[in-house]
Amino acid sequence: MRILCFDHEGGFGGSSRSLFSLIASMDRGELDIEVWCRKSGPIVDQYQALDIPTQTVPELPTAAALYRLSRNFYTFGKVYLELATSKKLRHRLVDALDSDPDLIHFNNPNFAMLASHLRKRTDIPFCMHMRTSLENTYEGTSDPPLIRQLNQSSNARIAAWQTRQISSSVNHCVFITKAEEKSFRKLGGKTPGTVIHNAADPIAEILDGDSRIPDDDRIRIAAVENYRWSRGTDRLVEIAESLSRRGNQSILFVVAGNMKLPRSQLNLPGDADERSDDLKSYVTNLGLENYFCFLGSVPKPESVISKCDAVISIPRRTGPWGRNVIEAMTLGKPVIATGDGPGFVRNGENGFFLQNFDPELFADLLENVVGKRGDLAVLGENARTFIAEKCDGAARAADLKAVWTGLAKK
Repeated sequence: MRILCFDHEGGFGGSSRSLFSLIASMDRGELDIEVWCRKSGPIVDQYQALDIPTQTVPELPTAAALYRLSRNFYTFGKVYLELATSKKLRHRLVDALDSDPDLIHFNNPNFAMLASHLRKRTDIPFCMHMRTSLENTYEGTSDPPLIRQLNQSSNARIAAWQTRQISSSVNHCVFITKAEEKSFRKLGGKTPGTVIHNAADPIAEILDGDSRIPDDDRIRIAAVENYRWSRGTDRLVEIAESLSRRGNQSILFVVAGNMKLPRSQLNLPGDADERSDDLKSYVTNLGLENYFCFLGSVPKPESVISKCDAVISIPRRTGPWGRNVIEAMTLGKPVIATGDGPGFVRNGENGFFLQNFDPELFADLLENVVGKRGDLAVLGENARTFIAEKCDGAARAADLKAVWTGLAKK
């Protein structure tokens, strides 16, 4: 059975690493899997090490509902033109269909327009991984009330339209948690679906870790994510400010990922004379650089997590159940988190969960763990045991394989 997978990140995000983990853990005996990556990245070599053919196809179009109406017009209009006029893209899509796949797996809902386009040309079963919610994509922009209302309204309508595209073109959806399925149904999604948690495949702990991380007595808290307002990475600054006011210098936030600030957030509070274009310069402008170690994008997040005492995830919306949380627990690190719900975090058992974000409460929590690395290690082992059962790689891979096999045989 031939499976063609479309991936948009190339290993530079949790979505592509999660798909790789499932495929790597899968019994692939009767499967012929090929992965097309929109971006070339570290995941390509990892697939090749498993003898799974890959192609880097930058022409693959992606678009997802955004907050700003103007950005939606630009993004979806660009994809529409590419699908209508790009000869190179057309030839690549012909190649995809001519390779005679039994199923096409889209690894993110931002492939909805592509799936809709291909559905008109083939009856091959389509499966789509729903790794995020399409609604409520506000990302911290500062707008007048009328403009904000317009953007929110248009975002909801476009999210519903994109959901209809998925419903009319995709045969089955795979949701990473019940939260994504609930959001999809709320938007009118009709496609049958299955909840399959991301796989927690075994990760070799890198004992030395990233050499750029200071090796001192401070408690090292890792934040492994690309900057996005909804992920709450800038909230670390508020916690650092609270620690600074207390004179506590025993905490170091180790931040791995692209911390470039979008233009809409160049007005983060701080020195009005200093325009920060990334979180590192923003932190420096506030005089808080001693609380942070910025590493940029890293090909192996485990090299960062392994050298830290815990991982923090403080999103403004859903979570904590992203790839960073799973990888932290797999490596035996407790997670400190907030979000819509506790997700995989069991407060006081395998990490710490605070229902609402309050920088003072988070600072209190971090002060209480200083000097208690042994307690953190116990929580980390509990986390390793918990995630090995909840997100067992072989079991979750078997779940996905069953979905693929069932669709291909219909």
